[in-house]
Amino acid sequence: MDSLMKMNSTAASTTPLRLSIDDHSGSGLHIMKNPLQKFIYLSCFIIFIILIAGFSGDLLVRGENLRVFLIPHSHIDQGWLRTVREYQSETFSILDSVIGQLLEKPHTRYVWGDVLYFKEWFEQQPAPRQQQVKKLIKTNRFEFVGGGWIQTDEACASYTSIINSMTVGHEYLLRRFGVRPRVAWQIDPFGHDGKIPQIFSQMGFDALVINRVHFSIKSVMKDEKALEFIWNISSNNTIFTEVLHTHYSSPRNFDFEKPGAEFINDQNVERKAHEFIEDMRKRSSAYRTPYILVPMGDDFKFRDAGAQFSNMDRVIQFLDNHDLGVKVQYATTTEYFNELFKNYGSSTKFPVVKQDFVPYADYPDSYWTGYFTSLPNLKKSARTAESALTSTEMLYALARVKMTHQNSMFNWVDTFNTIQRSRQTVGLVQHHDAITGTCRRHVYNDYMSQLASVIQDMKSLHKSLTQHVLEIDSNSVLSDSLDVTNDDQHSIIVYNSLSHNIKQIVTVNSKCSLATILDSAKKNVEYQVIPNVGREKTEIPLPYNIQFVASVDGLAFNSYSFKCEEHSEGDLLDTNILYVKRMSQHYEQFTSKKIQVRDISSAKEILLENAHYALTIDKSTGYVKKVTSKKDGKVHETVNQFLEYKTQNSGSYLFRPNDDGPSPLGSQNLEYVYISRGPVVDKAIINTDRVVMTVTLPHELEDENLEQYIDYRLEINPLPENSETVVRFGVATKDASAGSMIVYDGFNFVKRTIHEAAPKPGKFYPSTNGALLKFPDSQISVLTDHAMATTANGRELEFLVHRRLMKDDYRGMSEANNDQSSLKFRLAVSYLARTTNDDFVKLHQKSLLVNRQPQSYAVRGKVIGQFNIFNKKFPSTAQIISLQARGISSDEVAIRLQNLHPSKPLTIDFSTLFSEGIEVSDLRERSLNLIYEVSEEKRKLRFKKDAVMRFDFTKEVKLKGEGGQNTDQEGVFLSDEAIAEMEKNAGGRKLLAIGGISPYTITLPATSIKSYFAAMTFSGKGFVPISKKDTVDEDTNNKEINDLGLEDDETVEETAEEEIRTAEEEDKKINIIEEKKEEKPIETRKIPAAQVPKPPREKVPFWVFVIVALLLAVCGFCCLSLTLMVRRRGRKDRPSVLPMFHQDNAGIKTK
Repeated sequence: MDSLMKMNSTAASTTPLRLSIDDHSGSGLHIMKNPLQKFIYLSCFIIFIILIAGFSGDLLVRGENLRVFLIPHSHIDQGWLRTVREYQSETFSILDSVIGQLLEKPHTRYVWGDVLYFKEWFEQQPAPRQQQVKKLIKTNRFEFVGGGWIQTDEACASYTSIINSMTVGHEYLLRRFGVRPRVAWQIDPFGHDGKIPQIFSQMGFDALVINRVHFSIKSVMKDEKALEFIWNISSNNTIFTEVLHTHYSSPRNFDFEKPGAEFINDQNVERKAHEFIEDMRKRSSAYRTPYILVPMGDDFKFRDAGAQFSNMDRVIQFLDNHDLGVKVQYATTTEYFNELFKNYGSSTKFPVVKQDFVPYADYPDSYWTGYFTSLPNLKKSARTAESALTSTEMLYALARVKMTHQNSMFNWVDTFNTIQRSRQTVGLVQHHDAITGTCRRHVYNDYMSQLASVIQDMKSLHKSLTQHVLEIDSNSVLSDSLDVTNDDQHSIIVYNSLSHNIKQIVTVNSKCSLATILDSAKKNVEYQVIPNVGREKTEIPLPYNIQFVASVDGLAFNSYSFKCEEHSEGDLLDTNILYVKRMSQHYEQFTSKKIQVRDISSAKEILLENAHYALTIDKSTGYVKKVTSKKDGKVHETVNQFLEYKTQNSGSYLFRPNDDGPSPLGSQNLEYVYISRGPVVDKAIINTDRVVMTVTLPHELEDENLEQYIDYRLEINPLPENSETVVRFGVATKDASAGSMIVYDGFNFVKRTIHEAAPKPGKFYPSTNGALLKFPDSQISVLTDHAMATTANGRELEFLVHRRLMKDDYRGMSEANNDQSSLKFRLAVSYLARTTNDDFVKLHQKSLLVNRQPQSYAVRGKVIGQFNIFNKKFPSTAQIISLQARGISSDEVAIRLQNLHPSKPLTIDFSTLFSEGIEVSDLRERSLNLIYEVSEEKRKLRFKKDAVMRFDFTKEVKLKGEGGQNTDQEGVFLSDEAIAEMEKNAGGRKLLAIGGISPYTITLPATSIKSYFAAMTFSGKGFVPISKKDTVDEDTNNKEINDLGLEDDETVEETAEEEIRTAEEEDKKINIIEEKKEEKPIETRKIPAAQVPKPPREKVPFWVFVIVALLLAVCGFCCLSLTLMVRRRGRKDRPSVLPMFHQDNAGIKTK
């Protein structure tokens, strides 16, 4: 008994304290004496359960359910270290290898970026292989991303050239395969410009993938989980955008073509799989969802596709066989974005970004702003070729409409094919290693040769078309040099490829100084004679330039009669003065041409003047040092117009000037200043060792807009080594604050911020068409004829125009940019243009004239024929930016229209627009790339928007890892002020919009571009539609008249469009309102179960965990209450206390 009592006592002493759950008094600790206390403790318990469930769910989402979409790809450059032809065989071997693996392994996927090489490879394949490739494309296992002719640059290419190069590629894919790309792929351009989302959002893309972002911005994007965002530069043009986490190369140590790569085998597969998982988990922390896109490839990879796929297959197989919380699969970009939208499109919000990402930097001292100017002659030639192509293809399209009913022998087929090939060449040079000037010297020479051929071909075709439409005798010779070497009567023909009326100064090279010039109404035209001068040993072919003002309607010709008089000496003594630095016999000979020759030191002041400006030229340098605006009396001074940065570290990509800033050009050695004053112009020709400059002030153009611009024609002679030349223009202002720099890209006006904290190279921005520097009380506008870098320096606007560098900047080229060429270019400068709506329209028009000069010819005899396409004047605020014939066997033309006005919509009636005889029988609005009907487009991916995020690239961040090229710190975007609307341009900006009030009337919203297919025919007597006409020169045995390997007719196009519609219907993988089809399973081959990718586990939404937790808590509480109730009724003689709170008095010491 004693032992029993002892045991009970021991048990009591070790029994835990009990918690009372009843209201009875007695021994023990009692709580929960009222319902309120019960409710509080119950609520705490439920909240605790919910938090645990939610945390577990988040762990499941973030860790266990990570889904990796591997995107196999090859980044192909169409010229860089080698020429486009030298890369061809290497590219073909990649395609051979990849297609073989795709056919052998049905679980694999592959994406291809550009069309140029693919087209050439595909058209050489035998028919069976072509059918296999078509099936891979149709089943979405081989996918085109981007799909342009090349992967375009974004900083130096004009918006029209980007549209055209994308269109060339997309039209081929539509016609050949019935597909159109859904994801844009811009992974290698060196920074990303705001015009890209504007353009691409109107080409049918659902998403855009980019890469190279300023390293500090990319770091912030990762921290803020903003690598995926909605890019919204303008209110109506948005596109979902993905920034690659770690460049476009394969994950580190998983490129199985890299020399020394560790292949995967049974011994190392577990270690390599965990290495891969660790990398993927680190990446996933930068995303808002557990789905991540990971590139697998690099430059010219997958030459051994078998090695790439077989090794990665082993890693994927291991992960499939071991539940490690990561699912990896090969995918196309469309599969990734579709899955992302399907699972997170309605539940996850993505940030909105309203800025663009230039300039790009991969280190604090490595800003990629030098390429904005590198190899400027390539940039200039690309713009010249684009202009010649546009002018010729527009004339061709109009000539076909109006002239093919005639029984002519003109070779329409060969002309069309030449235009097509030229369009492809111009598209090629927009490549991000071409127009950027970041290619080796022999590649540069190849590009320049191809551009020269385009320019020559287009000039020749334009001349032939002119001769044809104006009915000029085939034996007559058209001279585009405008040389008149005899007393015969000549016709000067001027063609305007712009849509609005222009006034243009025409220069005839003549043997005479007296002439008779008559317009088409036989009225005398006033002219000015400028004797030619030059340095010693300079050949002067003809002694005089005769200048007059020509007026030409939009898309029309005008001709002027020109005849030298027998008595060819006029009185020019008071209008031409040659100021020389040193008198010599060479210069004294010009007095025979009635030129006053003077020592420059004797001049009190050298002036040029017109109704708007007075220019003062510096006698020591010859440069313009002062411009006085007569309208407001402001005096705009430029201390040093030409300067140069010295450098030892700049390269083709990087701008790294010395810290001491720019200094005046050395060894300028002014030779002469030649002044000509007359009724047409005031002109100065300044000749120095470093720069030859012609400055022109026009008179009496009857166009105030044109008269407000000062015309600069500049020739920069070869630079000394390690020199970078800039030109500056100052503006007068009483405002002490910094001005607003606005960059003009030919379509948008982009306000740029010059960050004080940024290094000098980080203050430069790309300018494709010019820039403005605006103060509250003053402004300067400078328009350019090609792309270059620009910045604002206080009250001066600065352009980096030429570079010669002796060092490579270690960004892959392995060659210095030793550019020893001279450079000729043009600038138009105004101190009177403002930022009102009307001034913006005029600025657009002037820029178009700077970049697309009228074509002029001289021909002996009279020209009788006329050619004017418009029935009445084209609306002054509209512009036809392209007009292309759709093919030899079609009456359709593709026409792109631009409304230049920032705030006013524009209505155009095509039924009354054209001249008598031209009829429009059909008008359909198309996408910007011409491949689908706008009315039929259904955008599928509309992600939910979060708050707007802004990025500042001057924010200091700490570099992690190695940094630099091909590492975790590489990316694409830069902080700047975003493409901002001007004060009177705040309305919705749309590149495309549906409008119109009748079948042939269209409405262009403010600041917009719209594309149309129009069936245009000529209803003249004896007209036979071209589609039914038997042309004597058409090669009926060769139907590849569109240079695409296809017949270019409506049947082919309709078939292609039907194929794309069918393919889209079959591939609906996203459930939207009226579409409820089940997801179509992907075709697979019979392989071992271990190798078949397992279906991913679906992510459980967080709200499910909340509901389950609540149910568990309620059920648990009920069960607990019921159990205790039963126990209490069965043990009424014992206190109902929980064992953990029970204590025996014997076990408590008392005082």
